[in-house]
Amino acid sequence: MSLVIESPAPASLPDKQSKGNWRSSLGRLLGRTTSSGRFIPAIDGLRSLAIMAVIMHHLGGYVAQKTPGLNFEDARQTAVYRLINVGNCGVQLFFVISGFILALPFAEQRLRDGKPVRLKTYLWRRITRLHPPYLLNLAVMTVLLILIKHESWADLSPHLLASSFYLHNFVYHSMSSVNFVAWSLEIEVQFYLLAPLLTLVYVIPQTIVRRSLIAAAAASIMLLKWYGLMDGSYPLSGSLLYYLDYFLCGLLLADCQTLSRTPSLSSGAVGLAWDLSGLTAATGCLALVLNHGTWHLLPLALLPACLSVLRGPRLNRLFSLPLLVGIGGMCYTTYLYHFAVISLVGRFVAPWTTGGSYPMALALQSACTIPAILCFSAVLFVLVEKPCMTWGRSLRPASVRNS
Repeated sequence: MSLVIESPAPASLPDKQSKGNWRSSLGRLLGRTTSSGRFIPAIDGLRSLAIMAVIMHHLGGYVAQKTPGLNFEDARQTAVYRLINVGNCGVQLFFVISGFILALPFAEQRLRDGKPVRLKTYLWRRITRLHPPYLLNLAVMTVLLILIKHESWADLSPHLLASSFYLHNFVYHSMSSVNFVAWSLEIEVQFYLLAPLLTLVYVIPQTIVRRSLIAAAAASIMLLKWYGLMDGSYPLSGSLLYYLDYFLCGLLLADCQTLSRTPSLSSGAVGLAWDLSGLTAATGCLALVLNHGTWHLLPLALLPACLSVLRGPRLNRLFSLPLLVGIGGMCYTTYLYHFAVISLVGRFVAPWTTGGSYPMALALQSACTIPAILCFSAVLFVLVEKPCMTWGRSLRPASVRNS
């Protein structure tokens, strides 16, 4: 989900404290290490919003189904459940962010004569940065399924093989039996492979023509889904085509950001207008998702919401808070493992909520589970994901180094 794409960042998170104190030390420990100097803190802040929305969506469903004495259908009718269920759109936000982050270097290259994007380096970076943590996750999840769920290796191994090559959606027309959240990662990988081709649209010099073409392509997909001509079931929903409108919004966002005439954030009335438009767009996101019939129009609200975070001074400061930047920076690890932690913690906490209401059960589970998810993810980020951000550089083949 941009879930798995890093916005280039310095080795430590922004911090006004002196380098010797514990906050700056923690920032250096949890900060991502990247090869580029480009850093957009608010993008990681948006990632934190996306991952927390996904966590709450899955946690809300888990509590509704697993709490002893709680009727699932009754829980689904509560206002709290309906609100939590909106978190499902966190994945779509990840898709928009992925489109933006991956398209930005291509946009800068072609629209502003920026540094050329070398395709061999681009692909090598994707492989070494993202694939090792993913393979480790699949191995861990397989062991847990065998030991805890008593599933057989013979049944799991074909699904493990397909998932390892991001082909489970295509081969089995279903979410991965090893880690179901990987369905979106497979769509992300499809976009990684096609991004160099899709971003050729930036060779069109006329801004209005270029943006109109991208917008028309996104609108066409939305309309096809709106009229039921693109079915939301597998195999189509397991492909990039079904979600391409979100990635195209990311391309539009990169176009706007690259050609922005204001290198710094807007101020005064203009800045306030961007902040207010962002809040309006966020409200629109909620309204579109809460109404099942308008779900497919979500990109229309996500695009201005994300653009407002980049342009509005108050929204930008909010999403650039170090805590949000830190949570967003480790969202890949968090996404891979969050449901396993939900299930593990839930086994111990669920009996405490027997006989209680759904909101009470959700509040208790959230208080116990969310800190566990964040702490577990932080440890794995430092031990596994962060080293993968740099180890691939020393292993680059000569053909990649010289490309």
